[in-house]
Amino acid sequence: MTAPEIAFGRLTEVTLDALAAHMSDPRIAAHMPLLTGPWDRDAARAFVAAKEACWRRDGLGHWAILRGGAYAGW
Repeated sequence: MTAPEIAFGRLTEVTLDALAAHMSDPRIAAHMPLLTGPWDRDAARAFVAAKEACWRRDGLGHWAILRGGAYAGW
C-alpha cells in the first residue's frame, strides 16, 4: 500500500466551507488558544484574504496542505 501524496497549495484552492469546518473543530481549538469560537464562511473568507495579503507583501505565506488531493490543514 502506498501513502497518499502530500502536496502544498494556496488557501484559495480550498473551499470556504472546508476551512470553516476545520477551524470550528474543537480538536483544532485545543492547539490554538487564540481561536475563540466557531468559524463561518465570512471568517474563512477574511482569513484567506489576510493570508493572501502576506503572499503579496512578503512573497511567502501560509500553505494549504493537501493529502491525496484533499484538504488536510494549513
